[in-house]
Amino acid sequence: TYSNSVPENVSKFLTYKMPPRPEILINSNNVVCTGNEVQFNNQTCPNNDPEMQFTWDFGDGTTSVEKSPKHTYADLGNRTVKLTAKNTCGTESIEQPIRVLGEPKAVAKADSGVVEVAADRYVLCLSQGNIVRLNGMGTTNATLYNWSISGGGRTQWVRGNNRSEVVRLDIIDPGTYTITFTANNACDRPSRKVLTIEAKAAEALLPLKLQDDGCISLNYRPEPFNTNAAYKINGLDVAVANFP
Repeated sequence: TYSNSVPENVSKFLTYKMPPRPEILINSNNVVCTGNEVQFNNQTCPNNDPEMQFTWDFGDGTTSVEKSPKHTYADLGNRTVKLTAKNTCGTESIEQPIRVLGEPKAVAKADSGVVEVAADRYVLCLSQGNIVRLNGMGTTNATLYNWSISGGGRTQWVRGNNRSEVVRLDIIDPGTYTITFTANNACDRPSRKVLTIEAKAAEALLPLKLQDDGCISLNYRPEPFNTNAAYKINGLDVAVANFP
């Protein structure tokens, strides 16, 4: 009731706010790679609060206050990323473990069944057995392995396995084979090592030529040398004049 009987309209604006519920989205497997810029996606709810403040801790001693920052890791290892969201209703944090991988480095050699004749080059004598062991155990920062063959003739992988660090290959025909070892991980920056194996049939190997027997000449003079002494070699007298 108003004294002057004049109606009065009053309006007020109400703002409803919620405490933050932070969420982090990186990628499907939470694996990142050294040297690569990583996008950290902020999925915090509510997403329309202009007063919301964010703090990121990337687990390597660096931080950011951007909403959805980018970051590059220099060192491999396990890290824990922490996102803290703050508004007038409160402060909440969430942590996300991630794995930082380094670039793989493929190392490979043939260490059984062949003879190494030069760096990464081998000869296989088919008359002595056809199984060659291929070894990639010196490889670093890899979780995926693959061996492939080109050139030459017929081959087969022992037990059908060509996706391990160490495999065995049955080479059936003579020829020159190029073996490629590929090492990879979730970063998908593969590293490769190439080996060459020349398989020779027994009849293709030339026998060693016989050499004539011979004697090696030897010049010897006793020191100190005494012309008045008597010398014997293997029980036989040797004239002083025969010494050089």
